[in-house]
Amino acid sequence: MIYVTNPRLNITILKVEKIYRGMIVWLKKVEIDRTVAWGLAYRLLEAISGPVTMIFVIVFFNPDLQGYFYTFKNLLNFQNFADLGLGIVIVQFAGHEFSRLSLTKDGFLIGDGQALSRLQSLAKFATRWFFLAGVLFVIVIIPIGHFIFKRPVSHDIAWVYPWMAVAFFTGLGLLFVPVLSLLEGCHQVASVYKIRLARVAGINSFCWLSIFLGLKLWSLAIYTISGILVALLLLLWKYQPFLKQIFFSEGKGQKIEWGKEVLPMQWRLACSSVIGGYLSFSLFTPVLFYYHGPVLAGRMGMTWAIVSALSASSIMVVYTKAPAFAALIARKDYLALDRLFFRSVFGTLILCAVGSVALLGLISCLNYFNVVAATRLLPLKTIAILLLATIFWQVSFAQAIYLRAHKREPFFWLSVISGLLIAISTFVFGKKFGAAGIAWGYLIIVLFFVIPLGTFVWLRCRKMWHKG
Repeated sequence: MIYVTNPRLNITILKVEKIYRGMIVWLKKVEIDRTVAWGLAYRLLEAISGPVTMIFVIVFFNPDLQGYFYTFKNLLNFQNFADLGLGIVIVQFAGHEFSRLSLTKDGFLIGDGQALSRLQSLAKFATRWFFLAGVLFVIVIIPIGHFIFKRPVSHDIAWVYPWMAVAFFTGLGLLFVPVLSLLEGCHQVASVYKIRLARVAGINSFCWLSIFLGLKLWSLAIYTISGILVALLLLLWKYQPFLKQIFFSEGKGQKIEWGKEVLPMQWRLACSSVIGGYLSFSLFTPVLFYYHGPVLAGRMGMTWAIVSALSASSIMVVYTKAPAFAALIARKDYLALDRLFFRSVFGTLILCAVGSVALLGLISCLNYFNVVAATRLLPLKTIAILLLATIFWQVSFAQAIYLRAHKREPFFWLSVISGLLIAISTFVFGKKFGAAGIAWGYLIIVLFFVIPLGTFVWLRCRKMWHKG
């Protein structure tokens, strides 16, 4: 406490300190701690970077080039097919093994030898998987891009070589997925998000500079290359002993058997994340590009980038607790698990709702003052529909994180069917009604299929798994 000679000023300082302490207590109640703060800082920087990138795109790109730019970015989500859900599986399995280990100040893992051996075997399998996944990603995504980008013929936009470069370096970047996932599972969530925060700052800075220098679509290639370099330098600087111990040392004890332990969860999660994730969220822009051209696709791409940033920021409150969920489940402390989960979900919904209202208010102001940037976004009503669907979708995200912490994937059929429904809706209504049709289809499926069925599955599994 700081005291000054002025009594009135002392009273003011006391009031401010009381408010500050009250805020800290309230934030802890909804599970917004330092780890979440770093996750939110990362997502906040992503959210800020989106509008800044939008400004650069508006100033330096024409509407056609904007369409190519955002369709490039959306197609890169195809890497979910390469991941096949293994990144999430790694976090859950590592969280269970780390419950018997600890990380020293020097960066070495100590504790149960069997747990360490299983963690090392998981790391080696994951590395081989993502190397092959990166190769397949590059081989598959390049022709897909050529098929889509050849449809609207534009002789003024050189997209072929930039697209090949972006695809290659995105595939190479997949090698960082197992490293960061293992660190998350080993309760290094705050450090992982510090690395991601620095990475976002670096890649966007290079991207903006590239756009400013007139590199056009090559700016996305610079974006992916800089992300690889920043992540590599930071990991080597802080976690070199951990990386050597996990990835370059052979455990002598028990190993994780992929076929018996990992595969049963992974193949379900793969279908869930690929069909339920990619088809749910990443087809919006390419479909509009194909049927309505690059201008409307660019508006959807820019809008969806902002909505996605808000969604990803909000779910951080629950997602950063995934390793803690896994540890509590390993100890069968289900009461503490549920208490932590419900507080986290409450925090997520508050963040998403407040952020949605603030975003709609900002866009309304842009429209009222006829700011040019508003013309590069979708109409306000369509944005409101997308935001409403996103708020409800947070519940399903949270339920999936909770259940997957048990090293199971009961949301398999729900994710697959909802993904297919949204994909069909996107093609049918997107072709006929454009962005508004996509938004309405998305909201209806979330409200009348995802939420009720997902809640039923969650309640049923929670009751079955926590007996005794």
